[in-house]
Amino acid sequence: MKKTAFLITAIVLAAGVLISCSGSNAGRVNQASAESETTPTEVTATGTPTPSPSPSPSPTPSAIPTPTPIPVKELSDFDPKDFFKDAVFCGDSLLHHFRFRAGPSVKPEIFGDRNTSEWLTIGSYCVRIAVKDVKTLHPGDQACCPKYRGERVNLWEAIPETGKTRVIMFFGPNDIGITLVDGFIDNYKALIEHIKETTPNAKFYILSITPMRKDMQFIGRLCNDNIHKANERLREMCDENGWTYVDVESELCDANGNLILYKNGKAISDGTNVHLTSDGYEFWNSQLEKLAREELQKEYYEGFK
Repeated sequence: MKKTAFLITAIVLAAGVLISCSGSNAGRVNQASAESETTPTEVTATGTPTPSPSPSPSPTPSAIPTPTPIPVKELSDFDPKDFFKDAVFCGDSLLHHFRFRAGPSVKPEIFGDRNTSEWLTIGSYCVRIAVKDVKTLHPGDQACCPKYRGERVNLWEAIPETGKTRVIMFFGPNDIGITLVDGFIDNYKALIEHIKETTPNAKFYILSITPMRKDMQFIGRLCNDNIHKANERLREMCDENGWTYVDVESELCDANGNLILYKNGKAISDGTNVHLTSDGYEFWNSQLEKLAREELQKEYYEGFK
């Protein structure tokens, strides 16, 4: 009986041990499983991707402005009086007579009236006198200088007082016979340089010398051969310095270069060696009107540059 009870007790104890071991192993398995489930999965860090820049939109080309066309103006559109209102005439008796025998006296529609432009002219005036200071001249030469406001004046002092900037000049017949062509040109250049010092914005218009009558020449000195040579030098002087040469000679010459006496039945010479009648000055009128219109047209287009 005792053996039986002992055996039963042993069996019960053995079974308890087995159950205990089984539970312990199961706990360890469950713990491992739980640890496996709760351990975070290792994540490999990656950088934040840089977004690709959006392409810049192509600039819209700006429209090229269409230049405003310059209004076209013909020579006939310009009023020559607008030119001569800014003119001062400087010279000897030929230019002095022009004022009263032609020019503004007979063509006010071209030149305006006699008071529109200024006139520094007188008989026997010449560049060899005009280039010198009037105060240093002896009385005979002083009398050959023009007056301005009642006083004998130097051109370079009087011109700025007039307020005019278009300087129209005629010299020659009173110079060539004394200084010949070379001296005449040298004095002319020096006189203009004096004027430029006091009127730096002056524009110079140089009239050619008109020819002499064939029967009144002083051969070798004041003669048509030397006048034509002087005109060529005047043209060269103007080309070299940007001054304007105005031809008032060509239509007054015969085939031999002498002053014509009649044209279209009208007298051209007034009977002296170089001076002209009102009809003789008509060519001067036409050339000066042409000059005025051309200069105004050139200045008009230069204003758009």
